[in-house]
Amino acid sequence: MAIAPSLEKSQDQYRSITQPITFLQGTDDELVRPDNANYAKTLFKRSNLEVKWLKDAGHIINLTNVADVVAAIKALDKRSL
Repeated sequence: MAIAPSLEKSQDQYRSITQPITFLQGTDDELVRPDNANYAKTLFKRSNLEVKWLKDAGHIINLTNVADVVAAIKALDKRSL
C-alpha cells in the first residue's frame, strides 16, 4: 500500500501513543477502506486500541449512528481514567 510521505513520517509518532484509542468503523464505508481499522492495530501497538465495527454504516457515522458514537465516547472516557 502506498502511503503519502507525511503519513509515513508520522507512523513512528503513532507508535509512541499510549492513551486508549477507540476507532469506529462502518462496514460499508466507501471513503475509508474498512481494512484500515485493522491496519491501525499495527500502528498503535502501545495504546489500548479498540475497534468498534458498525454494521452497514457508511462514512459519516457521527450523523447516522449517533447512539453508537455517544456510547463509544463514554466508554473511552471510562477507559481513560
